[in-house]
Order: sequence, then structure tokens, then C-alpha cells
Amino acid sequence: MKSTISNNDDTLIISTPKTKSWALIFIFSVLMLQSVYGIIKGFFFHKPLIPAEKIFLLTFCPIMILLTLKGLLWQFKGMKILEINSQKLIFKKVAPLKFRKREYDVKVIKSIEIGNEAVSIGPIAMLQLLGIIDRISINFSYGYDTVKTLSGSSMTEAIEIEKLIRSKIGNE
Repeated sequence: MKSTISNNDDTLIISTPKTKSWALIFIFSVLMLQSVYGIIKGFFFHKPLIPAEKIFLLTFCPIMILLTLKGLLWQFKGMKILEINSQKLIFKKVAPLKFRKREYDVKVIKSIEIGNEAVSIGPIAMLQLLGIIDRISINFSYGYDTVKTLSGSSMTEAIEIEKLIRSKIGNE
């Protein structure tokens, strides 16, 4: 089981690590190396730059480095955390340069289901094979929206997590 589950008296905490996609890690690494190389070569080993080139190197390359570093850290250290208590369901995506938190009222949650988005042909199938898109996720209906939460687990693990969530919020 990839997820860690902590079930206290009033709070259920499920932590699932981000599924690593080695294709994305390779792409992010190449983009970061190119951006760093562009800055170093542009300022130290190239002919004198005109102001427009300096502005481009000082804005575009650091932004690219930050975005690719953020993506790399999400791939290596990313965690999806689901906290459920009697009033709220809190879903967090946590990584060293990323923190996203969403809160949902438990009373408004209508249903919980396992989303199986596996396809066998087409570009989505290739993305699933490379690990960029997850096949199985745990979804719940919240008002008029379907919220996708934990993903990247196997079907057996998803069934166990769904049973725990249903028992915690009383949605049988």
C-alpha cells in the first residue's frame, strides 16, 4: 500500500505520495539545464548583450528555472493529503515549493466513488503509460461539482480508502 492512513478518534488522515513520471522528470531536467546554461553563457561567455537580450535572460530564464524546479520537486517530494473530521474534508497538495489547500463541508458531500479513467488507445493512453496522468482516483460529488482527490493508487487500495472515507463521513 502506497498510502499512509492515520485514524484518530475524530480525524482520518490519508497521505498518498505523488506518482513519479520519469518522462516529466527528464523533460523538467532538460529545461532547467537549458535555462541555467542560457544564463551562464549569455552573461559570461558570449559577446556583449544588448539591453533587450539582458532583460530577456533576466526575466525568462529565472522564471523557467523556478517553474521547472517546482515541477521537479512536485515529482520527487509531492504528497496528496486528505484530512476528514466531522465537519470538514480538507484536501492538500504539498511539496517543497507548492502548497494548495481546499476545504469542503462534509454535509454537502453527496456521494463518493472510485473514478477509473483508464483508456487503451489514443494520446491519453500514452500519458497514462508514461505516468503523467493517473488512471484511478477517488472522487466525490460536492454540490454540482465532482471533485477529484487522491489518485495514483491501485484499485484495491482505492476500494479500502473509499470504505474508510464512507465510514468516517457516514455516507454509506
